[in-house]
Amino acid sequence: MDGRASAPGSSPAPLSFLLLLLLALSVWPILVSASNDEGEEYDHETTSVPTDGAHRRLGCEACHFDEEYDDTPTQCQDCHDGRIGMGMPTGHTATSENCSFCHNTISFRIPQGSTRATDFDHELTGFPLDGAHRALVCSDCHRNQVFRSTPSRCSICHDGISAPGKPLNHVPSNLNCSECHGVWTFTVARFDHFTATGPCVSCHNATAAPGKPPNHIASSIRCDACHGTDAWSPVTRIDHAEVTGNCFSCHNGAVAPGKPPNHIVSSNDCDACHSTTAWIPAVFDHRSIVTACIDCHNGAMAPGKPPGHPPTSNSCEACHRTLAWIPLLRMDHGEVVGSCVSCHDNQIAMGQSPGHIPTTTDCAACHGTFSWQVSPSQVDHGQIPLAQTQCAICHQSDRPPPGNRHPQGRDCIQCHVAPPQGDWCSQPVQDRPGLCD
Repeated sequence: MDGRASAPGSSPAPLSFLLLLLLALSVWPILVSASNDEGEEYDHETTSVPTDGAHRRLGCEACHFDEEYDDTPTQCQDCHDGRIGMGMPTGHTATSENCSFCHNTISFRIPQGSTRATDFDHELTGFPLDGAHRALVCSDCHRNQVFRSTPSRCSICHDGISAPGKPLNHVPSNLNCSECHGVWTFTVARFDHFTATGPCVSCHNATAAPGKPPNHIASSIRCDACHGTDAWSPVTRIDHAEVTGNCFSCHNGAVAPGKPPNHIVSSNDCDACHSTTAWIPAVFDHRSIVTACIDCHNGAMAPGKPPGHPPTSNSCEACHRTLAWIPLLRMDHGEVVGSCVSCHDNQIAMGQSPGHIPTTTDCAACHGTFSWQVSPSQVDHGQIPLAQTQCAICHQSDRPPPGNRHPQGRDCIQCHVAPPQGDWCSQPVQDRPGLCD
């Protein structure tokens, strides 16, 4: 003391008050630190494991067995192994991470919305968190702190209730969203047509997806009848049953192969002869042909006259039909350029009968082309070798009966001149003038 007494009723010196305050602050950590069995307090803050949260309620012996305080394990799982302390329950998510990666010391339960999905290595679950999923908190998917058996299919969450689902104008498809969508955005990254359940035109209608271009051939709306799902072109096949236009609308040499340069002259009605399976063989419909038969039936493009064909013009249709060569439809002798006997030889066609009078082979001298029947005025006696000497061979019934002023016992040629030089009565009888008057 400096010998000076303080004034009565005066307050303690400020220095003394500060010393008392510092003393109280130094004792406070001891009062709130862990205590041993004897009730002694210990400041756990001086170690690498502060006793906070639920650990503050523990006695020293809960972690330090047999009063061993050195080298006490500090990792959560060293104590939380299911024997010393509560460990991972049976339904815990498989993980190799430290407990503190997800849990804190206050409670094993993860506070609602307090932990981001990125705080946990989701790769360990087989469902990595990529894209927009990284911004989610655990409780967005794991309801009521249930982490096991959480559905992993997109459609389970993206059902329009828990998370945005298919919009009303979504194309008909199955529920495997990842076949087309990525995890960053709903914008379609790729399209797997195997997931589509509706017909092509439900999307490819020029609104939802590209449809038929203006120059598309006339067809039904069954796109998959011709196109594949990998690309529009080239087409994988042509189902002609789905084509609504005529053949020539495609087979015009521009859209699809048309008539080759050596094609016969015909209409553009391809299916009159060809099928949709193959160009050849063709079932020929002659109704579509606009030119003469010989233009095709010339022995090169189509069968022509066989070697034994009678000499004729090239007007096949004058005798033949379009259904078959034989039998003939008719015989137009105006198209025959050879002699009658070239056909009428009893092999190709009927020839002279056994009882025919001896003549040359010039049938047309007596017969017409319409009938074998002979009119006397048609007979060319010049073609009958015996006409000038033995008329009676033919004219047996033409001689008048006796008593008709007609002489008997003579041959006709003795009095008459045979046609074509004369006729029986128009010329005077050689030795009996006026006999035919």
